[in-house]
Amino acid sequence: MHRTIQIFSLAATIALLSSPLMAASTGIQMLPPVQSGTATDPCKSLNILGESEGNKLLTWDGATSIKCNKNVVVDTSGNVGVGTTVPWGRLHVSGGRTFLQAANEPYGLGVSYNAGGGMVYFGAASGITTPDAIISNSYGSALARFANNGNVSIGSHTAAAKLDVAGAVKISADSAACSATNAGTIRWTGAVFQGCNGAEWKEFHTGPQYGGIYQTYLCAGGVYHNPDISVGGCRLGNPMTGACNCPAGFTRQRIEDFNIGSTCPQPYYEGKGMALWVCTKH
Repeated sequence: MHRTIQIFSLAATIALLSSPLMAASTGIQMLPPVQSGTATDPCKSLNILGESEGNKLLTWDGATSIKCNKNVVVDTSGNVGVGTTVPWGRLHVSGGRTFLQAANEPYGLGVSYNAGGGMVYFGAASGITTPDAIISNSYGSALARFANNGNVSIGSHTAAAKLDVAGAVKISADSAACSATNAGTIRWTGAVFQGCNGAEWKEFHTGPQYGGIYQTYLCAGGVYHNPDISVGGCRLGNPMTGACNCPAGFTRQRIEDFNIGSTCPQPYYEGKGMALWVCTKH
């Protein structure tokens, strides 16, 4: 004859039947004596013989039964698994999304993983509108903000563009060939900045007159050449007073009265009323 242990009370006193309850079809039915006692050590183990459901939790249904919860396990290492019988860490949730919501906050955080697409999703799981996602320090100050309009800011400010950085941005080298795929990319070669126009990498130069990023050639004698524009901080002398032809890809620009009142020596001085034509490439 096998034996079972049957729990039928959640009171402080646990009543146990030492043998199965037997009901006879005829005659007098005999009930075995009931053994009862009070549990004084909550860490003592209670062995229940039955199906092989190791590491499962017993839950009370609120009415009449204690049931084995097959969806939550606690292994011998203390790892908790929800939706999995083999938890990989202290808390391992498998299947569907995980929702986290702090007290008195209107939004819950949803976390999910798509193994097929290799995507991890973080987002609001409740609320009427979609809030911004903020990475903060221990004092709650924003270090980075992902706004619900798609803008991203790095720093404790709100982004005014798709990427808004409060501070300097460092660009490193990129060995990829310039193509339509990475058009608009900027890289630093270690000596100059370059931009990809969809076909080739173009070098950036800072011109003296416009203060922008472009390349300048001085027109003189009907042809263009690239002078040393840093001599004395002034333009080279003998500027051309008429237009000249610019190389392919360059735009002709006219500069009026450049360096008026300059203290440059006469060979580099461009007097009042003279015009200078330059070829620029943006």
